[in-house]
Amino acid sequence: MAVSALRANAGWHGTLLEALTAIQRHTYQRVTIPDVQTMAADDIETILRTGRLLRGERIEAPWTEVTPTVVTPDRLPRTDAEFSLVSDRPITVRLGAREITRRGEASRAAAGRQRSGPGGHYRAARVATPAEIAAVEPCATVRLLPGSTDQAVIVAVPIPQTAAADTDREARMPDSAT
Repeated sequence: MAVSALRANAGWHGTLLEALTAIQRHTYQRVTIPDVQTMAADDIETILRTGRLLRGERIEAPWTEVTPTVVTPDRLPRTDAEFSLVSDRPITVRLGAREITRRGEASRAAAGRQRSGPGGHYRAARVATPAEIAAVEPCATVRLLPGSTDQAVIVAVPIPQTAAADTDREARMPDSAT
């Protein structure tokens, strides 16, 4: 292996170790170094992103769609309006067969299409199918698409213990469009 390839490999592993160290500082669970040869690329990416967030970095990324669970249908925005959306989710990483969840903090934001993972501050969102809003019930999901911008901001924020216990809460929609 060439010297430059060795340096690049060492730098990548250093970045992974820094991320794992940041995760360990935020949990009582034992964090071990995973076998990166057997890990899914998404899991490695989540570890690296989580490390950045827990070190206080702010990540800006585009998003394509999000499907939050509706808690209070009467608080939904008008169907023709663009609005801002904030979503909180516990920070969770997968290390091998184990999942480590930091319930005292949440990430706020989005990066791409997410099934689970960071929540978000979506700067501009719109309802994908406005007709869905008229008949939406509590606990249903609504598909949202980017509005005038597809940018979202991801940050780790401490959340109150009452909110940390509510891991099913996925999104809060504002009273009115912004």
